[in-house]
Amino acid sequence: MSKAIAILAIMAGVWGFPGYGETLRLRSGEHDGFSRIALDNAAPSGWTLGRTKDGYELRLSHSDVFFDLANAFRAMPRTRIMDIAPARRGGALALSVGCVCHARAFATAEGTIVIDIRDGPPAADSPFEKYLDKPEPASTGPAGPLPPPYSDMPVLMVQPAIESNRMRLSNSPGPRHRLFPPSPPETTTKTAKTFVPHDVSERESLQGLPGETNLTSPAQFLPSLPDTRVAEAEAELLRQLSRAASQGLVEADIEPPIGTTHSHRKRDQSVAVPALPDPVASPISHIETSVDRDSLTGKRPVPVTANGLVCPVDADFALSAWGDDRPAAEQIADLRRPLVGEFDRPSTNAVTALARLYLFFGFGAESRAVLRAFSLDADANSRISDIAAILDGDIPGPPNSLAGMTDCDTAAALWAVLAHPDPGPSTTINHGAVIRAFSALPLHLRKALGPALSDRLLLNGATDAARAIRDAIARAPGPKGEILSMMDARISLARGDAAGGEALLDRVADTNDPASVEALILTIGSRLDRGEAISARLADNAAALAFELQDETMGPTLHRMHILARASLRDYARAFAAYGRWVSTPPTAAQVETVRALWASLVEFADDTSFLDTFFQRRADLDQVNAEPELRLDIAARLVAMGFSEEARQTLGQEAADTERGKQILAAAALAEFDPLGAMAQIADLEGPENELVRAQALAMNGDHHGAATAFAAAGHPEDAGAEAWRAGDLRTASVSGPGPLRAALAAMGLAKTDLGGANPSISDFSENTDPPGTLAAARALVERSRQLRGALGTLLQVADAGSGQE
Repeated sequence: MSKAIAILAIMAGVWGFPGYGETLRLRSGEHDGFSRIALDNAAPSGWTLGRTKDGYELRLSHSDVFFDLANAFRAMPRTRIMDIAPARRGGALALSVGCVCHARAFATAEGTIVIDIRDGPPAADSPFEKYLDKPEPASTGPAGPLPPPYSDMPVLMVQPAIESNRMRLSNSPGPRHRLFPPSPPETTTKTAKTFVPHDVSERESLQGLPGETNLTSPAQFLPSLPDTRVAEAEAELLRQLSRAASQGLVEADIEPPIGTTHSHRKRDQSVAVPALPDPVASPISHIETSVDRDSLTGKRPVPVTANGLVCPVDADFALSAWGDDRPAAEQIADLRRPLVGEFDRPSTNAVTALARLYLFFGFGAESRAVLRAFSLDADANSRISDIAAILDGDIPGPPNSLAGMTDCDTAAALWAVLAHPDPGPSTTINHGAVIRAFSALPLHLRKALGPALSDRLLLNGATDAARAIRDAIARAPGPKGEILSMMDARISLARGDAAGGEALLDRVADTNDPASVEALILTIGSRLDRGEAISARLADNAAALAFELQDETMGPTLHRMHILARASLRDYARAFAAYGRWVSTPPTAAQVETVRALWASLVEFADDTSFLDTFFQRRADLDQVNAEPELRLDIAARLVAMGFSEEARQTLGQEAADTERGKQILAAAALAEFDPLGAMAQIADLEGPENELVRAQALAMNGDHHGAATAFAAAGHPEDAGAEAWRAGDLRTASVSGPGPLRAALAAMGLAKTDLGGANPSISDFSENTDPPGTLAAARALVERSRQLRGALGTLLQVADAGSGQE
């Protein structure tokens, strides 16, 4: 097997065409007046170079190749070529140009494609200035002579017998027909005239590349193939092995081939390959390795969202490729030079490159300023504007198309999560794509975006993804401050470990790290959410920082935390005093939210003295902040309970008074003022046990004891119903459902039996004494019976007095 691999590897070196999955290495160099790039072993497959809206694009006739761009800018600055990246279509390389330059290209005899980006405008008849998206129809006849400055030197146009690296195996019925099809195609060659630029000199040849020779004979390029069927079989086997070898799954145990040294032939003109029409897309390969299956760069369907939106490609968010490790001032200076070309016209590519560089450094405002300064189309640069807004901590403005792409399988998912206004549990997020894109960012951007991204993933309920974001920062070298501690604290709080999270936050809050302010806010907020009292030390720290940072972004939040911390300590005097110093006219949204929470705490937890004292001093706050009806209802209910009916009516306001609870409070206020008719008027159209209870109290106060007994029974208060029945003279109901003492008194006096229709008993009937009259025992029994009757009578009078007290 190793010999077969060795033979095929040698054949691959002789043939020099890229197979499926082959990686093409790109080299670069900087020269006086032009920048040069070279792709080794790329030319034999056929290629085209032409114009795009951002620069140039090199298209190979085979799409299943990969480009190694690791050293693209190691020996070449980004002055002429701003960016090099794989194009959207397979087998294509996009060159972004940021200068007034033009491209020239040629292929060497060894199969290397050389592209020069030269200063100055292109020639009028340059074949590389034709836009690839609008190709001219290819000529069907033989190529005729070209006018000067083109030469008539013939060049072989090769049509390899292996049919562009693919075999029609999927259509063959079996292995025999795959190797020996009944009608093999014939190998054909064509010759055509090609152009040679007349002003390419010897000194401009690629440094470090083998010499260039004219392709005038098939023998110079391909070995003689004895049989087309054998060639196809060898090519298919070579393709499979070369792909596996490029993925590291196969090692070729071969000796170095005996090569020949190609002399660098001097000439005055270089061969340039004419532009070819777009190649026909090759069929899908049915052979797959484990790397093909798991590779993120393999050919896949165009990713779309669940709503059918096409996901942007990773290149639109490749921030790590928009800058390098040189000093920021040096990079910015390099990209500012070509902003304006001749006639003082701005270069779109240069402006875009500078805006992207600012994004690489995390300067969102500066990036947007560059776009505005040169009046670039907002729609065409919406991605840059959206990323800039996110880097500045904002949500992109309308239409914010990124927010709907959280489920994309590209880097768009990362920025979509950061652009989403509320990525809650119902939002579908591709967590794997988010983690991959975040890990590809430079460390300084990971540190800047990591906490916010982790928070949003926690809102989505993805604690494991948030932990992965934290780990992506942790494994990078260099100091990280307290970023990791803050992320650990948030993750602990999200998992329900309040003690562990607050302990981390307390430690960070006591440091001088820039995150200490945020840590103080989070630890106070966590304790308030759990209803826990805040320590005086944390409250004092919040007060000091609120005063120091009152004009900063976190100032309002610190004021809020300080005020609510005082309220948790039931120190309402200092809490309202701090609010009075902070509030503006008119109050801000943060101030309104704070004072509402402060009043809610006062109503629920303050003692009567503190409540009344604060209410009469600060009740104007309620109108100033337009207190919500629920808060007004709570305050009014407590005022009514304390006997301040008129103040309760004033506090309610019309909106709260029209609610069911508001009418109940007003009815209670009327009862407190001995106005039963007013109370019944408030609840006239209301039903339910609570309203029946108020109605029963009003009827009893108004002297309608029969109606009150009925209403109490409907409200589920049988003893109150029995008491009202006694007052109304209904002894039957009173003896059955009245309070226990009332029933006992009625039984003791025999009034219940009278009501039931029995004969009126005498006092002696209730005595069990059988002693003769006049004896000492009879006297004692009489005294005891008198005592019992006196107690029963007192009980009945008490019930009657209670009823009269309501009238």
